[in-house]
Amino acid sequence: MIKGLFAPGRVELAGNHTDHQNGRILASAIDLGIYANCEANGTNIVNIKSDGFRDFELRVDQQDII
Repeated sequence: MIKGLFAPGRVELAGNHTDHQNGRILASAIDLGIYANCEANGTNIVNIKSDGFRDFELRVDQQDII
């Protein structure tokens, strides 16, 4: 089963980056964002395809934190 996902973009109207230091901001979600269609493939590999970019793979069982 293919699932469609959408993550909205964010606009900061005031206080840009002060939220990282416990400051106050005025932010809003916008209708521009990232759309994704996802489907299980039975492996530990995520295949990424995006218009305008080269396709690539992520192995979820071999991700190092650096």
